[in-house]
Amino acid sequence: HKSQGNEFDAVVIPLLNVTEQLGYRNLLYTGVTRAKKLLILLGSEEQIYRMTRNDKKAKRYSALKYFLTEDS
Repeated sequence: HKSQGNEFDAVVIPLLNVTEQLGYRNLLYTGVTRAKKLLILLGSEEQIYRMTRNDKKAKRYSALKYFLTEDS
């Protein structure tokens, strides 16, 4: 994600209709910690609660294994 390592004066995080596949705690944490002065969370308390409880790791699919094991 492009905000990694950056901070902003204001951050707005839309949490409306977030699926379980995207509603990870670490994603919410990243967004929240980018705000220096103002943070706005758009969504229900229930959605925010679900995200804080969802500590599953997102599966990352890449072709790295293929490139490392491919015969040259």
